[in-house]
Amino acid sequence: MTGDDDRLRWSSLAEAPSWLVVPVPAADDWRDWATILVVSSLGPPDGDAIGPESAELEEMATGAVSTLAEFAAGIGPSNRIIAAVGVAGRTPIPVHVAVAAFDPLAPTDLLAVCGATGGTAMDPPDVEYPEFDSGDALRVTRVDLDSDGVAWASIVLALRTELADVVLTWRTTDLALLPLMPDVLDELIGTIHVQEEHT
Repeated sequence: MTGDDDRLRWSSLAEAPSWLVVPVPAADDWRDWATILVVSSLGPPDGDAIGPESAELEEMATGAVSTLAEFAAGIGPSNRIIAAVGVAGRTPIPVHVAVAAFDPLAPTDLLAVCGATGGTAMDPPDVEYPEFDSGDALRVTRVDLDSDGVAWASIVLALRTELADVVLTWRTTDLALLPLMPDVLDELIGTIHVQEEHT
């Protein structure tokens, strides 16, 4: 999987069965394959695909794959959706991957990008600085309430290298995933490699 901006070319080595890379456009053969992968991650350990439960799982997986494809089609050209598969028995968990060239003369404020400046005094964001060999990283975890009083958890992980800022964003109302996702995002960001585009 690759993504581009004006100055960079980037790729991810994320692979099935742990990851589902969403192409744009998502062709029918990819949707069929992705649905099979999701069904296998949600199905019983013995792999039994017989009975009404299997039809229900397939319907759920088909819907999840369609949602991923729609999400991926609506983002920018240097952005991609990569979904974690089989985490705590959930359907694919989408992660928004954005890569932008790093400008040392006008660096992007990663604290703002990651949401570290939001929250409230009673419930401020949790800001961490994980260590990666490829650059300086920042991870911001937040739980916010929307206008309907629904709690949304989010984790944004940013990695600044000599060439680029790589930003992974995950957001959900499934709060049970919150303690699991930092390791998932750390694994994903380790698969991303950025190169300068030569013309």
